[in-house]
Amino acid sequence: MAKKYRILKKDPREVWPDAPAGVEVFNFYFDATPLNYLSAIFTEEGMLRGSEIIRRFQRMKVSNYFPT
Repeated sequence: MAKKYRILKKDPREVWPDAPAGVEVFNFYFDATPLNYLSAIFTEEGMLRGSEIIRRFQRMKVSNYFPT
């Protein structure tokens, strides 16, 4: 059974207040991509790869979707 993730969809005017007619703007606050699909994450500290991503997430409470 596939897990269902709740992705927050917010007001598109936050992204593009004056979007032209016919342009649909999406404003998703979070993407619940499973960690096994990621090869790296770029942060203010630089690039984090593979197991370092998981180690960092395990040390902090990110979301109920990630391991603790």
